[in-house]
Amino acid sequence: MRSFRLATMVAGAAIATILSAGSVLAGVPTPPEQQNGSVGEYLIRDSSGTTAAACRYADSGPLKLRSIMVKGPEARWPDTNADNDHQHGMVRHRIVVQRSINEGASGKRVASSTPQTKVAYENESADFTKRTVRIDIAKANAIVRVYSKVEWLRPNGTVRGVLKHWCQYARWTSDQLQGVIEQGPCPNRADA
Repeated sequence: MRSFRLATMVAGAAIATILSAGSVLAGVPTPPEQQNGSVGEYLIRDSSGTTAAACRYADSGPLKLRSIMVKGPEARWPDTNADNDHQHGMVRHRIVVQRSINEGASGKRVASSTPQTKVAYENESADFTKRTVRIDIAKANAIVRVYSKVEWLRPNGTVRGVLKHWCQYARWTSDQLQGVIEQGPCPNRADA
């Protein structure tokens, strides 16, 4: 009985720490979505009900960030000719992780997934799969933000359009923290 109470107290303290860290992080700015060039329609499920990102922490204290998983977007090819209903091309997706030690004012790239490339049509989306990036950051006070980078490619492989979508919501997970959702970036150490 005593070990159960201790485990419950530890889990409760961890959740309280996460929630109090989240309220501090809620003020951390997330960069606005950016589009350059010619892009098609897209869908990124990123809301408090359907989070795009899951920040995974170690199962035992201290709760250090270990990886970030991001759901893949849906992307269509740009419709540039109303007389042609068969326009299509290659679209590439990757996730990029940035670290910030100045409360989100700026970020430095620390990791990215391998690219995933699929054919997209103007009337049928390329559905990308979820990607996971391992995290190894030494600074306990760092916050980590992640974005999906979607590129529409020309036949010669050069980029015709780019979308960067920074994830606004993240689900923080570990044995003690299943399902905690916060807005904004994840702290590298949940107890920092």
